[in-house]
Amino acid sequence: MLGVAGAALLLSALPASAQDVRVSALENDLSLVETEVVALERRIQQMRGELSSGALTRSDRLTTERFNEARYAYLVEDYERCALLFFSLLENKDLKTDSRLPEAQWYLGECLYLDGNLIPAQDQFRTIVDMGATHPFYGESLLSLIEIYGRTGELQQFNYYYNNFVSSAQQNNATSLRIRYQMAKTLYRQGKFAEAQAIFRNFPRGSTYTPQARYFSAAIVVAEGLKDIMDGDQLAGTQKYQQAISGLTEVLTLPVSTPEHRDVMDLTHLAIGRLQYELGDIPAAIAEYTAVSSESAFYDDALYELIWANIEAATQEPVDFVRARKLQEALRAVEIFNLAFPGDVRESKLRLLGAQVQQKMEQWDLAIEEFENASGHFEDLATSLAAIVSSGADPMVYFNQLVDDQRYVAEAELTVPPAARLMARDDERVADAVVVSGDLYKQQDALEDAVGLLEVLEEALYGSETIGIIQTYRMQRQQLSSAVAAALLLRSRLVDIEMLYLEGAVDGGAKKDLVRIRDSREESEGKASGLTRMRNSSVERQQAFNMQAQAVEGRVYHVEIAVSDLLAQVSAIEEYLLGARKRGERTREEESSIRSELEVERASLTELRSQLAALKRRLEPRILTARLVNESTAGEELMRGDASQELMALERRLARLRRNISSDRSNFLTRLNATRSRLLELERIAEDARNLMDRAEAVEVDEIKAEVEFQRRMVVNLQKEGSGIATENQEVSGRIGRHAFKRVADFYQDMLARADMGIIDVYWYRKESTSQSKREMARDKNRQLRALEATFSGVVEEDN
Repeated sequence: MLGVAGAALLLSALPASAQDVRVSALENDLSLVETEVVALERRIQQMRGELSSGALTRSDRLTTERFNEARYAYLVEDYERCALLFFSLLENKDLKTDSRLPEAQWYLGECLYLDGNLIPAQDQFRTIVDMGATHPFYGESLLSLIEIYGRTGELQQFNYYYNNFVSSAQQNNATSLRIRYQMAKTLYRQGKFAEAQAIFRNFPRGSTYTPQARYFSAAIVVAEGLKDIMDGDQLAGTQKYQQAISGLTEVLTLPVSTPEHRDVMDLTHLAIGRLQYELGDIPAAIAEYTAVSSESAFYDDALYELIWANIEAATQEPVDFVRARKLQEALRAVEIFNLAFPGDVRESKLRLLGAQVQQKMEQWDLAIEEFENASGHFEDLATSLAAIVSSGADPMVYFNQLVDDQRYVAEAELTVPPAARLMARDDERVADAVVVSGDLYKQQDALEDAVGLLEVLEEALYGSETIGIIQTYRMQRQQLSSAVAAALLLRSRLVDIEMLYLEGAVDGGAKKDLVRIRDSREESEGKASGLTRMRNSSVERQQAFNMQAQAVEGRVYHVEIAVSDLLAQVSAIEEYLLGARKRGERTREEESSIRSELEVERASLTELRSQLAALKRRLEPRILTARLVNESTAGEELMRGDASQELMALERRLARLRRNISSDRSNFLTRLNATRSRLLELERIAEDARNLMDRAEAVEVDEIKAEVEFQRRMVVNLQKEGSGIATENQEVSGRIGRHAFKRVADFYQDMLARADMGIIDVYWYRKESTSQSKREMARDKNRQLRALEATFSGVVEEDN
């Protein structure tokens, strides 16, 4: 082999044309490096520019990413996340001078509203409305604000916006019509019929809200007619009912273009049916009820009222077989209702009604069977409710079963039957108390989640280094390190290009120096490329670590499921024990012993669940990989420093060789030096960006710490307030629950008495029917005998 010296001699002996081709190839290589340097400059300058705001998390790029992420959350109906993202953008003033600020303000209010947070949504919409009609989302915000005021009952605020808007806005554009419709509907709910009617009647034909407005207009006429009847003016009330039927019939002629319109049509059929029923036109009422499709959301009401209409039609029918057919139709409707709506609160009454219909049809055996089934059903419910009322237990133990909440349920010795839950919730006070308790429990769960999140943040903030905690900065540092590694590789390529160029431009002793430089280069050239390999290896380790963490998290999830199953089994055993002693399967001592063991198991499983939750917090990426990333970054820094020092040493040695190059060849080397200077400047900018990043993250971490401490104090205060509210809620809800269960128990006792009386009635009517039949048969026999006597009396007289 020739060796390096021999190769250099051969290259120096190349013809001039070959040497020119070689130099041209090196110039092309240099041009490629220059192109890559331009791209790298753009990349590093962009990263440096993102720090101009002082906080990387508030750069224009990341702000746009968060804005788009929030809009996506809105589109997929993840309203909670949507609200959190838009709140952070607005709270941090990231959109202060951005054209998207009005859109973000509206999105925040809308997401809060759709997520059920009415008071924060109300405040947000009011902020927009108070900015005036120049805000792009003024109309939508005003409409939502009015809807919220109507729902929350803040009449003073509602009237303020009503008076200010209605007096000035009478346009027929879509937004104005929506606002006027909502205002009129709220006035209707407040009982201000005259003001509401003035708005409803002025809706132009063909608008989206005209069917709804005409329906409410007719409903106001019905309310006026009902008032006339209650005041004793039957004629005026009947005329109002007829007027309402005319208005509702007109609604049915309007075009249907939305699901809301279809609902209005179904409600209109129901309303006409009820009015016709009240006016005594039962066939017309039945026709309206049957017009409601089984796919309708109001089919249960139509079917229930159709049952009563058929029974009334049978009562008015003089023809026996037609009356029997009407009763059969009512009975079939009862069966359909019970099959289609088994959880309806009206199911109990229909149990009796079905038996009563069979009694009217003189199907005595079936009627007795139905009454007996109803009696057994009501007796079980009445017994369960009576036991709950007389148990002396904390009423919240049973009230929480109405909320479908597991608090105190383990302490319950009895389970509230599903039918009794529905009946109890049907009470308006109970329904309100259930909603309040449900919201309170959600708030308590949210506070528990907040405590868990604060613990995660505190562990991340105080349990590791300050630098590298925030993921945005961590990722940006990785990108910056990647860019610096690319710059070192380009400098390394420039050294290779310069050595190849000098091989054809120096001779003598300089040639030997170049060979020695090449030998040194071959020993150390791996460090620059090794930096990239180290970064890739670090990323792979992080990925492997995260994959292992995910695998552990998956196992934790399965263990959590197993724990939940075991807790469910404990609850099932407790439920079994409720009736075991009554059935004679367990003694009191056995039941007490088993309950003690179950409590120990429950405590153990609950502790295990807490440990699993703590383990899941430790698996959080911000805690798990922050230290690993920081250690990897430190290792890269050392390697990058070594590689840069070695490159500088080679560059200085090559610079001494260039002194012997003639001036006519200096153009190429000038370009090469300029490119190298640009790369060195990029490294300096990158180092400056890294320092700015460290300072910015430290500032943000301090701000986050302060915010976490503030939120911790807020959560503690909220927990204290919530504890007091929870105590008051338990007292109020407990009393409401106790009265509700007593009322439901009385209801089922009454239904039980009715069912038992129904059985007695059937036996009595059957006996009466049998006696009547016998009497009629006897009378018929006597009539036939008298007829025969009359027929043959003449024959007897002739014989005599």
